[in-house]
Amino acid sequence: MFPKSTHETFANKLFQNLRAHSRLGKAEFSETAFAISHYAGKVSYQTDSFLDKNRDYVVVDHCNLMSSSKCSFIAGLFSALAEESSRSSYKFSSVASRFKQQLQALMDTLSSTEPHYVRCVKPNSVNRPQKFENQSV
Repeated sequence: MFPKSTHETFANKLFQNLRAHSRLGKAEFSETAFAISHYAGKVSYQTDSFLDKNRDYVVVDHCNLMSSSKCSFIAGLFSALAEESSRSSYKFSSVASRFKQQLQALMDTLSSTEPHYVRCVKPNSVNRPQKFENQSV
């Protein structure tokens, strides 16, 4: 969106606007990298290709071509994209913005569900296959 932006200016803006965030840090030995402290540890990210990847646009003609494939699997993968291609806002969306929309849709779906988890499956006391015993929780 900013024609004069570079990976250096992106990294600088990141540090200017989010410097107080406890999970953001500067990566060692680089002015264009940053580090995020995830739950499993610190991960460094290089900004060298961030802007280029955000400029990759979804080509509507490619989506339409793939959705008209004779292979039902391929056509199914691109059917939703072809439906959205009629909207003018979609024609200029980038791959990154499309990913963000899909991630938000996934998060909305997960938020609207009531997930249940199996924490532990214990073997039966006689160690035989296909024999299940009631386990108290």
